[in-house]
Amino acid sequence: MVAIDARKRIAHFIDEVVLPRANPLPAVPPELRGTWSSDDGWYSWIAIPSPISAKDWSDFEQSVGFDLPPLFREYFLYKQILDGDYGLVRLPDMSPPDPLDNLRAQTAVLFECECLRHQALLPFGQDGNDGGPICFKVDEPTPDGDYPILFTDHESLADPAYPGERRWDSFEHLIDVLEADILSYG
Repeated sequence: MVAIDARKRIAHFIDEVVLPRANPLPAVPPELRGTWSSDDGWYSWIAIPSPISAKDWSDFEQSVGFDLPPLFREYFLYKQILDGDYGLVRLPDMSPPDPLDNLRAQTAVLFECECLRHQALLPFGQDGNDGGPICFKVDEPTPDGDYPILFTDHESLADPAYPGERRWDSFEHLIDVLEADILSYG
């Protein structure tokens, strides 16, 4: 794959694809509410610049023990996204007060699951059908610092030999697939 400008690619994905189609959510903090609301507490939401600093991200990477893909990093450092449900996958929401909390919860599964450790799979999101975690295959880095992404069926995670299923060649590939899928709905 051709090297990309990660900030520019994520800015396009978020600003041109995700935000114009963002769904209302319940219990949106007042500072993140858009102009639409319902009588039963649902609100449109706005994305503000991410409160996650480069140091926060570096500390997070150190805690999981891996450098994560540049495009993945930019996804979290660009804007605060309250709803990471993209249909095919669910990326961790960046909810206040700690926008990295949901990502930490996803990656913590690595330390609880022998299968994931044995297969060098770092969970970072969920399959859109609730089948199980999607993971970076961290022992197969690409030349540009990305990793293949595998789906792991939660019903098979008890087996240390379970290898997971390769779904995407990289996070960049996942973003391309998500964008095409989102745009296919008009």
